[in-house]
Amino acid sequence: MKAIKITQENSSQIEQALREVNLGARAHTYTLASDIADLASFGEGACVNLLSAKKHFAGGVIIATSGKAVPKSYKYRREATRVKIERRSADWYLTEVTATFIYTAGGGKTLVLTAEQDARAVEKFRSQYFISQLEKNDVYRD
Repeated sequence: MKAIKITQENSSQIEQALREVNLGARAHTYTLASDIADLASFGEGACVNLLSAKKHFAGGVIIATSGKAVPKSYKYRREATRVKIERRSADWYLTEVTATFIYTAGGGKTLVLTAEQDARAVEKFRSQYFISQLEKNDVYRD
């Protein structure tokens, strides 16, 4: 599929791509462009928390599957939508839409970072604490 920039102006293209994959399924699928925009907002927030500067966001990916969890007594599989969105230099793009099945656990979303982004996130996290030089039996005193 051709990548679609996730914007209000491209809502009809995004929804068309979702319809083509979902066919008749509606209950547990992504059907609206706003569903995909929400994923992009989630990705943007995650990148802000982990990477700080927007110049480092490009290359981030969100892989998400639609559908909420249901009780364990529900024994049937449900049709769902799996999407992949990618952060490019300035915006998020819908790059993949596929049909899938979910069971009781439902769908979810996963953030995938590049190796460079991972190194930046770890560096940012480690800058928030110090490692004690005390041995395990030493007592820390003020």
